[in-house]
Amino acid sequence: MPKRMCVFIDGRNVFYGLRDRHLPLRYDVLAFAAMIGAHYELGAVHYYDTPPLQRLCPEPGYGDQLRYFAHLEIQPLVAFRKGYLLDVAPKPTEKLVDVMLALDLALGAVQDEYDVAALVSADGDFAPAVEVARRAGKQVVNFVFPHRQSFKLRECCDEVRWLKAKHFAPCEVPEAE
Repeated sequence: MPKRMCVFIDGRNVFYGLRDRHLPLRYDVLAFAAMIGAHYELGAVHYYDTPPLQRLCPEPGYGDQLRYFAHLEIQPLVAFRKGYLLDVAPKPTEKLVDVMLALDLALGAVQDEYDVAALVSADGDFAPAVEVARRAGKQVVNFVFPHRQSFKLRECCDEVRWLKAKHFAPCEVPEAE
């Protein structure tokens, strides 16, 4: 019987990695999860991000991003958890996303929702949640772009795997009706 894997995707963190490498910014999340979890029984795919602020994301980008998020919300297996942007100077600050991801990762481990967690992020702030998951007997694999890796996550995860262009099939998002 294959091990059960849940995937935890820090959407904004992946966005910056894709942007740095000039890769498509909207990718097929389910195809991505299936590829990185090919040797596991794929459970839930948790995706965390914040809707953009319209004043900072002019059209057509604003509408495109909202359509992409709406597309993610109806995908089977995908649990899309939204934070928000606190609009303060000098730039907006993402709120709730890291807390929700960390809680889901830790509580999922304690509640035996998975055997292996795929943490797709370069944010070292997730290290305490990773440690909770590992104490609960779970394996945590960090998927990250080589140029954005976190020493903290390298230190506490069971394994680090590099993200590559082949992992990110462009997503065809239906046009607005």
